[in-house]
Amino acid sequence: MPLDTGQILHNRYRVVKLIGQGGFGAVYRAWDTSLDLPCALKENMDTSDEAQRQFRREAAMLARLRHPNLPRVIDHFLIPGRGQYLVMDFIEGQSLAALLSQRAQPLGEAEVLPWIAQVCDALQYLHSRTPPIIHRDVKPQNIIITPEGQAMLVDFGISKVYDPTLQTTVGARAVTPGFSPPEQYGAGTTDPRTDIYALGATLYMLLTGQSPPESVQRMVGSVEMPPPRQVNPAVTATVEQAILRATEVTTGRRFQSVAELRAALAGQPPVQEEKATVVLAETTPAGTMAELTAEPPPTPATVTARQTPGRGRWWLWLVPLLLVLAVAVVVLITRRSPVVEVIEQPIAEEPAVEEPPAEEPPAEEPPAEEPAALPFAGQALRLQIPWSSDDPRLPVLQELLAGFFEPTGAEWALANYDDYEEFQRVLEEGIPAGEGPDIFLTTTDRTGSMVDNGLIVPLSRWFNQSYLYDNFEPAAAQSMIYQGDIWGIPISQEAIAIYFNWDLVSDEMFPGDVGDFAGLLTVATEYHAANPERFLLCNPALGVDASEAYHAAPIYFGFGGPEDPGYVDEEGNVYLDTPERIAAGYWLAEFSQVSPPEASYEDCLDGFLEGRYAAIWGGPWLLPSLWEANIPYGIVPFGRPMVGVSTWVLSPNALERGNRELAA
Repeated sequence: MPLDTGQILHNRYRVVKLIGQGGFGAVYRAWDTSLDLPCALKENMDTSDEAQRQFRREAAMLARLRHPNLPRVIDHFLIPGRGQYLVMDFIEGQSLAALLSQRAQPLGEAEVLPWIAQVCDALQYLHSRTPPIIHRDVKPQNIIITPEGQAMLVDFGISKVYDPTLQTTVGARAVTPGFSPPEQYGAGTTDPRTDIYALGATLYMLLTGQSPPESVQRMVGSVEMPPPRQVNPAVTATVEQAILRATEVTTGRRFQSVAELRAALAGQPPVQEEKATVVLAETTPAGTMAELTAEPPPTPATVTARQTPGRGRWWLWLVPLLLVLAVAVVVLITRRSPVVEVIEQPIAEEPAVEEPPAEEPPAEEPPAEEPAALPFAGQALRLQIPWSSDDPRLPVLQELLAGFFEPTGAEWALANYDDYEEFQRVLEEGIPAGEGPDIFLTTTDRTGSMVDNGLIVPLSRWFNQSYLYDNFEPAAAQSMIYQGDIWGIPISQEAIAIYFNWDLVSDEMFPGDVGDFAGLLTVATEYHAANPERFLLCNPALGVDASEAYHAAPIYFGFGGPEDPGYVDEEGNVYLDTPERIAAGYWLAEFSQVSPPEASYEDCLDGFLEGRYAAIWGGPWLLPSLWEANIPYGIVPFGRPMVGVSTWVLSPNALERGNRELAA
């Protein structure tokens, strides 16, 4: 519930009025009774232990910031059971959103660009901190123009200290349709390029008067963003090109720093970039990693949205994301050391590398031993990706894959299986007969049975666990490890969430201040108790498969930890013996109590789209259906344990017949 006017917090700050409210908190104008000054009070209602620890760490860092285009954070405190609070300077002025609404027409470049330059300076300052600070909610509403004409970037309540090894924290997530890039949805990792996208989208709106379309819709191809000059011919070509590059849905195609964006808007030469370092696995006798220097921009890597195989429209993944990680894995596996030999050319002739040919090892150093060097059966790579034959993006995928594989001389195939079960049958019947793909894409909920049936081989001789944890999100990395062996290379990790229909919720069914999954479960339980024949949520048979296939997928549905999972015994009993498993088991059990029994995925989705259920369990694969049905949806994410991982795995057919037993 909102704070009451006149309420005193922390024995010092009196609430004056509510300025704005969102799913995870609110911003208030308040009065500092100690200093007799106005202030802004930012409330975050995530009270989890993890959120509180992060809040203390990051609030202290924000309080040390000093920049002319940023408000000062002057205090921070916690109220147990209520939330976390940042106290900031109150900035008098008008937001750019209000100014645009007041004018009722696009703003001019001459007026806007100086303000945007000041915001660039503020972001550059944040990004240059050690570690960098990501604002993550840049939009017209959060840029205030003071009476003196100074641009101030406000609302630090969801800022995040950037750690490239960690995902975006769920409790602090901010998603503003049109201004949030794809990596800010689901389980994506945000970095300084997230703010670049949002600032580009902000400039687009200011100069065109139109809100940019949702980034995820742009990525899956369901909508396009009209070029700025098409909407407003007064926009100059230079500024248009800067906006279009800043708002690329793929991170690697954006400006890689705010300084680059600022220079482009000013029509100045590009900022000199340092070369990007791409780390690839190259086994040596000591098991070290080799670095390959490539010209920027770096390979883009963002989150892939995909459905659990076999449940509805699973193929609605994000094409560029799949391609990027597919190429990365194939590059890893086609290196001369020691996995496979797919190409005869030197590594420098690979199309993704523009540097001079890789140097040969010094003559005085012996070449790395390759006792496990196992070339492909035949001389060609057989790669198969299950994809829908009626997907309109299929020709683009084929063209991009061909552009990568044809220079290598490798054979490849794009498997068109609308039914994932059919693809699974091909694997189960073909691989033992020496047929089927050498490398294929699967998901962690299926790898357990594949290990048991000898359909995939471990990769531990070529990749060590340190490589996984150095290059992938820890939860995705640990899901690849079973009984001490590595069984796959992860390409994506998705967050599971509750999607709800705003048209069906009311104060009784779904209070507006419910900001986390625990709160939603409480509401759903009370609703079901009062209406035994009705269900607020629909659960697509969650947990039914938990005792069947997940023993090599420790993180799927949250049953995971850094050790050998081993949570399913021979009788199929599930043991919740780590905090992660206990948390996920709790969610599953509680959710099952307030959902129709034995509901299929199709039943839940149909019921949700038809308005019979107010909320449904799901992931990013739901979005196209929601857009098509024009559902006004909202999202409440699960806690961190509820994730799924897609992975590349290696068939024993990729190895010489004589080494098959060794690799099994």
